[in-house]
Amino acid sequence: MKKWIYIIFSILLSLFILYFINTIKNNKKLREEIDIYNQNIETLLHTRDTLEISNRALLINTDLLNYSNDSLIRELNKIRKDIKIKEKEIESLHKINLIGNKKDSLIVRDTIFRDKSVNIDTTIRDKWSAVNIKLEYPSTIKVDMTMMSDLSIFTYNRKEPIKNPKKTRLGRFFQKKRKVLEVEVVENNPNIVIKQNKFIKIIK
Repeated sequence: MKKWIYIIFSILLSLFILYFINTIKNNKKLREEIDIYNQNIETLLHTRDTLEISNRALLINTDLLNYSNDSLIRELNKIRKDIKIKEKEIESLHKINLIGNKKDSLIVRDTIFRDKSVNIDTTIRDKWSAVNIKLEYPSTIKVDMTMMSDLSIFTYNRKEPIKNPKKTRLGRFFQKKRKVLEVEVVENNPNIVIKQNKFIKIIK
């Protein structure tokens, strides 16, 4: 009889310990989720309350990445899929919108326009740029050009063979691999070409 009591007691004790460990893990996960939630709230409030551009990053998981109602997150996720970066590989996503403006005036000594009533003001515009041209009597030409840059930046980890990859799929499967940190920059403006970039991660 005592033997069965000890067995039952041991089983109950084991179940209690497992329940206790599981509860601790769940509480830890819940605290982490609450901390992420609070950080995101602070980030959104900071972005709303300040006139300056916020440098704080949002913290999200892959579920929110796929089902978010935020237009920028949806756009970034679409581009991620287009350039074939897997969910499990992604480390961070960045969206940067830039506007460049250049104004210039040309005044010629000689008269260009004979008609004193000349005063032309026209703008050529598309999705990514706008060029405003003004012509004034007698010889003034003014140009105001604006161009937008729409950058999407993705940081992700990919596995690659340490040595030259084998020719067969089976051979590549058994090769030793290492994680490589890669950064993909996508410029949506077709008029802008990324000439050079360099990315550095500090190892501590």
